[in-house]
Amino acid sequence: MTTIKLNDTTAKALAEAAQSQQMSVEEFVRLRVLGEQNGSSAADEASKVDFDSELNSLLFPGPTLPADFSRADIYSDHE
Repeated sequence: MTTIKLNDTTAKALAEAAQSQQMSVEEFVRLRVLGEQNGSSAADEASKVDFDSELNSLLFPGPTLPADFSRADIYSDHE
């Protein structure tokens, strides 16, 4: 096992971030900082929720394309 020394401010911020995700600090570091997966379906689900949340943050209100929109609609004035 490796020990990492952190200043109090960083350690507190890391602990708060882990707690907000309902994880231990070790699990938070492994999943969020190192990007490792431990095979846990709960961790996988958390990753999917985070991904979906990130994508939703990129959405903007505006017009959408019609359901029958196709490539032909883009090039209707070309042969």
